[in-house]
Amino acid sequence: MFTRVSVMAIVAAVGLALPAVAQDKKKEEKREPKQQTPSAPKAEPTLKAGDKAPALSVEEWVKGEKVAKLEQGKVYVVEFWATWCGPCIAAMPHLTKLQKEYKDQGVIIVGVAGSERGNDKTANLKKVQDFVKGKGDTVGYRIAFDADRSMSKAWMQPADQKFIPCSFVIGKDGKIAWIGNPSQGLDEALKTAVSANSGRADAGRPSITLVSQEPRKYAPVVPQEGTKDKDAQEGKAKDETKAKAQDKVKPQKLALGDKAPAITVEEWVKGEPVTGFEKGKTYVVEYWATWCGPCIAAIPHLTEVQKEYKSKGVTVLGIAASESGADPAKKLEKVKTFVEDKGDEMGYKVAFDADRSMSQAWMEAAGQNGIPCTFIVNGEGKVAWIGHPTQMDEPLKQIVEGKWDLAAEATKAKKAAEGRAKTEKLFEQLRDAMQNGEEEKALTLMDDIMEANPAMAPQFAGTKFKMLGAQDNDKAYQWARKAVDTTCKDSAQALNAIAWTIVDPEDDTFTKKDLDLALKAATRADELTKSKDAAITDTLAKVYFDKGDVTKAVELQERAVKLLDDMPEMQREQMEQELKDRLKQFKDAAKKKGA
Repeated sequence: MFTRVSVMAIVAAVGLALPAVAQDKKKEEKREPKQQTPSAPKAEPTLKAGDKAPALSVEEWVKGEKVAKLEQGKVYVVEFWATWCGPCIAAMPHLTKLQKEYKDQGVIIVGVAGSERGNDKTANLKKVQDFVKGKGDTVGYRIAFDADRSMSKAWMQPADQKFIPCSFVIGKDGKIAWIGNPSQGLDEALKTAVSANSGRADAGRPSITLVSQEPRKYAPVVPQEGTKDKDAQEGKAKDETKAKAQDKVKPQKLALGDKAPAITVEEWVKGEPVTGFEKGKTYVVEYWATWCGPCIAAIPHLTEVQKEYKSKGVTVLGIAASESGADPAKKLEKVKTFVEDKGDEMGYKVAFDADRSMSQAWMEAAGQNGIPCTFIVNGEGKVAWIGHPTQMDEPLKQIVEGKWDLAAEATKAKKAAEGRAKTEKLFEQLRDAMQNGEEEKALTLMDDIMEANPAMAPQFAGTKFKMLGAQDNDKAYQWARKAVDTTCKDSAQALNAIAWTIVDPEDDTFTKKDLDLALKAATRADELTKSKDAAITDTLAKVYFDKGDVTKAVELQERAVKLLDDMPEMQREQMEQELKDRLKQFKDAAKKKGA
C-alpha cells in the first residue's frame, strides 16, 4: 500500500528541497503531476555526475554482506530511503528486480536508511531491522543503517538531493554516473554504467518533476581542436557563436509577460519546423525526455490539445532537451525511435535540443527545474503561462479566446515568488517539526506559510487534513469542507488527497466517514483530470463502494485498471496489483449482492 498523504506535497510546490522528504510518486504526486515552481537561484552542487563517489560510512549492516568500499570494476546503486517513506517502499520490488537482473554483471545495490525519525539511534536501528525482516524477499539487496546521517550528509547534501528515495549510480571507475529518483531513469542509467568500460562523467541529468536541482550545464558540442576538415571548422565556428549567444541568454530571467525566447533546436524530429512565433498564433512549448515517466503520461493529453485547438491557430511543440548520454547522435536516435514508436499517439511537432541551449534560455531562465514543463506563448509572442501540461487547459482556453489577463497573472506569479522567498525559513522549521513529530507546531507553521503565500494552500490539503483528523474528526471536516469549495477546488491532487484520506482502508484516522464530502472531492478531481488518472479514478471507485453502490464502483475500478496501460512501467508496477485486488474485492461484493 502506498502513502497518499506526505510531507512531499508541502515542499514540492515551492521548489524548496528539504532533507529526508519523501518523493511520493504513487498516491499523491502521481495522482496529479504538477510543475516545479520557480525557486531562488542556488549554488552549483559540489557533488555531481563525474565526481568520485564518497565513502560508505554506515554504522550497521542490516541485510546482506558488508560493503567495506566501492571496488573498481563494479557498478553500485546507492539508494537513500526511510521506513516511513511510502515512495521508498514502493521502489523496493523494482530495486530487487534490478539486483537479480544484474547480479552476475557485478552490480551491487545498497539501500541506506539515513532518514529515520527521532533521535534514539538504538530505536531507529530496531525499526529498520524489523522493517527489513518483515519485508523478506521483497527487499532482495543489501541494507545499511546510517545512524548519525554522516553518509547522507556526505552524499545527499553536497549533491543538492533533498528528497527521498534518491539513487546514486557509481560506475566501474568509482565515479558517480547518475543521480535521481529510482523511478525516473535508474534503469537506463544502470544499463549504461554496466555496459560502459568506465563510469561516465556526463551521464547525470536533472531529476524530474519534484527534485529541486539546478539543470546541468552542458557545453556546446564542438569538433576537436586541430581538425583540418573544413566542415568541422565551420561547425565549430557556428557552435562558438551559439555558445556566446547562450552566455548572453543565461543570466536573463524569464517571467510571465516577457517576450518568448527564440526557438534554437538542432533537429526537427516530427512535423514541419517552426522557426519563430507568428503574430496572432498561440504556441504550447513543452520540455520533455524519453526517460521521463510523467512526460510520457502527458503525451496523449498534448495530442488532444493539438487536435482540439489546431483550427484555432495553436501549435504544440515538444522539445526533447534532457536526454541522457554524451553522444548527440545517439540521443537524437533515441528520440527519433521513441517518437516513431508512439506514432499517432504523439500528434504534435517534436524537436531535439542537443546542447540544451533552448532549455537554458527557457527552463533555466524561468527557474523551472523539473520536467515535464509547459510554456504557453500568446499571439503577441509573450510567455503567458508556465506549468505542468495537465494543468494548462483553462489557461490555454482563455488565452486563445483573448480572455487571459496576462498582467494580472504576471502580478500573481510575482507575488507567489515573493511568498516563496518569505516561507523558505518556515519550511525548514516545518521539516524539522514533521520529522520530530511536533504536530501542533507543524500545523501552526503550515498556517504561517499559507498566510505568507496563499497559493500554497492546496499543497497542504492532505497533510493538514490528516493531522487535524488525528486530533478531532469534526474539526478536520469543518476545515476540509471549506477547503474543497475554496482553496482546493481547482487542485485535483489536493481534492484527491482529502477524499482518499477519508476512504483509505489502511488508515483509521477518521472513525467518522463523511462519504458525501469524499464523493464531492473525488468527483471534482476526476473532472479536473478528465477521467484519465488511474489513481484518482481508483479513489472515486472506493468512495462509491463505501457508499454501497458496488455497480458504480466496479465500473470505475475497471476504468482505473484500464488506465494503467497508459502509465510508465515502474509506476504501473507500483499500482497494478493494488488496483486489481480492489477490483476483485468490488466484483466479489457485487456477486454477493446480486448486482
